[in-house]
Amino acid sequence: MNNQNEVERRARRYWYEDGFAEIGLGVLFGALGLVFALEASASSGAVRVAAVATLTLLVFLGTLAVRGAIKTSKERLTYPRTGYVAYRRDSSSRRTILAVLVIVGGTAIALGASAATPGRVLALQSLTVAAALLVPAYRLGLRRFYFLAAVAGVAGCAAVALGAGEISGSALVFGATGVASLLSGAWTLRSYLGQPGQADEREDHR
Repeated sequence: MNNQNEVERRARRYWYEDGFAEIGLGVLFGALGLVFALEASASSGAVRVAAVATLTLLVFLGTLAVRGAIKTSKERLTYPRTGYVAYRRDSSSRRTILAVLVIVGGTAIALGASAATPGRVLALQSLTVAAALLVPAYRLGLRRFYFLAAVAGVAGCAAVALGAGEISGSALVFGATGVASLLSGAWTLRSYLGQPGQADEREDHR
């Protein structure tokens, strides 16, 4: 049973080996941070309404688009180099559902909370993002995700310390986490491309 669990754990780690998952997450979080920043700086109600509508589209369509981009990138680069891993359909669905829940939860907290408790809102939001990043860090032994979780936590603390409101604080949390995820993914991809390919050693995990 332990060997089977370890094989499954290694197969799931393979999903993060090339850095594309982190790059995709960084793009999505960075886009959210940018939209929050635009909303925070908007002076007209029309711009704020447009920002909220854009956030809604990013949560759902952005998640699907990033997932498709990751899949395409792996098919073109990762699988020809180091082989293809067929994941259980349910594990892939769980990743997508988790991503959507984190984004929806963080967005709902930022947009629907009372203005009287901005510090509590930002703390809860950054903890939600950090907790989601700690899941692969702990379950799969991905130490760089501890760093990403720490960035989300520190960004939330900084937003509270600076007295930022919910919207501008959300821009800092998602923006900082997105940039950190992009850098981590780019570094991981660089390291991955520097390793010799093993396309002949294909592993099929069902």
